[in-house]
Amino acid sequence: GSIPSEIGKLESLQVLGLDGVWNLRGTLPTEMGNMSSLTVFQLSNTDVGGTIPTELGRLESLETLILSHNPIRGSLPSEIGKLSSMHSLILSSDPRVFYNNRLSGELPPQLWNLTNLEYIDMGGQRFSGMIADELFALPVLKRVQFRLNAFNGEIPEAILDAEELECLDVSQNARINGTLPAGLCDKEGLRVAVDCSNGDQSMLKGCDCCECGDSASNICQLLFVGLY
Repeated sequence: GSIPSEIGKLESLQVLGLDGVWNLRGTLPTEMGNMSSLTVFQLSNTDVGGTIPTELGRLESLETLILSHNPIRGSLPSEIGKLSSMHSLILSSDPRVFYNNRLSGELPPQLWNLTNLEYIDMGGQRFSGMIADELFALPVLKRVQFRLNAFNGEIPEAILDAEELECLDVSQNARINGTLPAGLCDKEGLRVAVDCSNGDQSMLKGCDCCECGDSASNICQLLFVGLY
């Protein structure tokens, strides 16, 4: 079956969890934008596809959004940046499974309006562009999982100002390059995973706290265990 459009009438519903419902198909109905009390929405390991509707940006009470391991395509709508209560944004995928998420394009700058965001997992997608300085200006950001994407450029110096950051994984992004910011290892409790399999060791210069290769793959992922 599919998610009926009538679900939008459940304006008092706070938690909607749809995990592992393999026979759930169709797309996310735009009427979900009317579910004004929703605080947690999890849709994972289903056959729901299509794109992320812009109407989800009307869910002002939403704190946790998990859209992982579904055949969802397209870009991340800028309207997600209106979800001011959001603390967890989980859009992970497994690129080895052909019907999993294939979100792409650059991350919308409106995303950096989410000042309550603590956890962001976009591993296994096709997001591109440079990692924005504004990401590390989010005041309570703790964990960032960007592995297995198409991001490029250097890790910005702004990471040094991220006081709450515990983990950043940008491994298996072939176009991440340059030199890691000096002083990165002076940040107590921070773990950073990068990809040096392309033979460019310059990223790791002076960075004893960074990890690469096979050991990098699970650094942030293990820290996400228990969040969803």
